[in-house]
Amino acid sequence: MRLYIDEEEMQGLANRSINRQQLRWSYWNGSDWAPVHSWMDDEGFLVCDTNHFSSWTVREMKDPPSMPTPNIPGISEHAKAYNYSHMTPQGFQWTTRENEGLMFAFQNMNMLLNCTRNMEMNITAGDGVVERLFRLQLNPGEPVQLRMNLQLNPMGGAEAPENGIGFYAEIESNGTGPMDAKLGLHVDAEMLQQKLNREVNASQLRWAYWSGSSWQVVDSTLNDESILECETDHFSTWTILEIAQETGDVASDDVDDEKPGGIPGFPYHSVVIGVLLATLIAYMFRQK
Repeated sequence: MRLYIDEEEMQGLANRSINRQQLRWSYWNGSDWAPVHSWMDDEGFLVCDTNHFSSWTVREMKDPPSMPTPNIPGISEHAKAYNYSHMTPQGFQWTTRENEGLMFAFQNMNMLLNCTRNMEMNITAGDGVVERLFRLQLNPGEPVQLRMNLQLNPMGGAEAPENGIGFYAEIESNGTGPMDAKLGLHVDAEMLQQKLNREVNASQLRWAYWSGSSWQVVDSTLNDESILECETDHFSTWTILEIAQETGDVASDDVDDEKPGGIPGFPYHSVVIGVLLATLIAYMFRQK
């Protein structure tokens, strides 16, 4: 079901302010109005799925369900935490004030968000995306609108890499200037190994973004809290790859031998053998 939400019209009818984030489709269960998982789509409609018919309405729920800040690595104790563990975000909308650290505990993942300016967010995540913590810190030059879509498969025309971990974050912004941002994802190597059915070396994981034709690896750091971080000045589709060695390194078989003070790749061992043979032949002739 879909209902177009005109905030000004609704506020006029209700004679009070309306918080779009708290609107939910609800059905009459015989004794009360039961809310169901609802979300705002890109066209401004409040949407929900249902497998039955009844009497339906739209209700504004109470204030967001706050909770104590969970003891999860990478989450500041000063972050405001909200419990949405009953839902997987689908068009989840939120407006945050500048420098307000927010933590959302969704059904399938935890998200920590911080922006130095006011930010309007729209968050969607696939049911199969199960992450202990996804973190985004943003320092834009102006208030910003941000759309995030977290999935198991690549989006935006990106190709699935062979060495990926099966996590993709498509991030779009209405900002016109550079985005001073930091991405972070909690890395659980044991969980990744079970998910991918192969061994994973956490120290070789790197963030990468889709350039339109290929994945571009960026400098990444695995901190003491097992958060893989990277900095960026732009948004697109991002993922994490397992890189066997740093870009620019050369496999040992391809490295030319080099002696101190000598010429790289010069066959010193052949010269030595040749000198020894020449000496032996000269000695044999003298003996004759």
